[in-house]
Amino acid sequence: MHAVILAGGKGARLWPVSTEKTPKFLIKLQNGKNLLQKTFQRISKIDSIKNIVTVTNNNYFLQIKEHYSAINKHINSEYIIEPSGKDTAAAILSSVMYIGKHYGLDEMVLVVPTDHIIHKHKAFNDAVSRATILAKSGKIITFGINPTYAEENYGYIEYKQNKVLSFKEKPTKEIAKKYLKSGNYLWNSGMLCFSVRTFLDEMKKYCPNIFQIVQGALDSSEYMGKINYREVHLNEIIWQEAQTISIDYALLEKTKKIAVIPCDIEWSDMGNWNSISKSAPTDINGNNIKGNAIAYNVSNCYIESHGKFIAAVGVKNLAIIETENGLLIVDKRNAADVKKISSMINKKAMLAIG
Repeated sequence: MHAVILAGGKGARLWPVSTEKTPKFLIKLQNGKNLLQKTFQRISKIDSIKNIVTVTNNNYFLQIKEHYSAINKHINSEYIIEPSGKDTAAAILSSVMYIGKHYGLDEMVLVVPTDHIIHKHKAFNDAVSRATILAKSGKIITFGINPTYAEENYGYIEYKQNKVLSFKEKPTKEIAKKYLKSGNYLWNSGMLCFSVRTFLDEMKKYCPNIFQIVQGALDSSEYMGKINYREVHLNEIIWQEAQTISIDYALLEKTKKIAVIPCDIEWSDMGNWNSISKSAPTDINGNNIKGNAIAYNVSNCYIESHGKFIAAVGVKNLAIIETENGLLIVDKRNAADVKKISSMINKKAMLAIG
């Protein structure tokens, strides 16, 4: 089996810690490792994994190599370098085409994002084994997480056994509660398993334009490398023509070959400050305080200082994060909207430079 690690995106929802220069998967966690390294280590411990293909871009490529070198002892490392981000459909397709070209159409592929935390590693490995068996029958497998609370910032999968009935967009809190109560819905993790042949056949069927463009960009790409290592720099001119679209919209919601594996792996998506706070240990008042900060009469808050002193009094349900890039104060229920303010900040910074 070949693993594909998706290491693109800007992580704008985790501003001010995450920036274009330091994406969220390179942010250090409490154990000193970052999400990228934890993902690499988790995947490399799966016995069936032959090599790891990382899809990234020119901005992050050298940083990723450096972070891998600190932990990688034996796994073959290969890189697909995108000239620009085109979302997950083109990213996954380029890596699967590459694997098919160099290793064969019958190879199995595991696709994982870099912004996940998984605590039950054995349960995850067992889920990969179950997914592989089902994928060998010609299915495209998505990993569905058994929900433990009503989360409105995740997509959901309506299912029955291994059959996907429908994909659901991020719901309201009330709808999320109904999903949880019904027992017929899973969180959509974004992890996939399939054979090269099945995936390419389905992409060619449902996304012929993207298929043709990505094929052209790969065929005319620049290869660099040696034994156990390879860089593939996709052709920029051709790549720019590819549609920017997620794999969910491009393929998963259309194909008849989709199936789901329900998982109980203690999974969380580090997508915004609310999810970060939920994964962090808290004190008796539900607070997590990191760095140079104190709190009085404060509850359910996540406070993180990277320098300046923070004093919080009489507030609740906030995320307060201070770095050299700026100060963020957000109601955790609105944490997903930080992406919007991040783009506004970038525009203001560009105007200031100009």
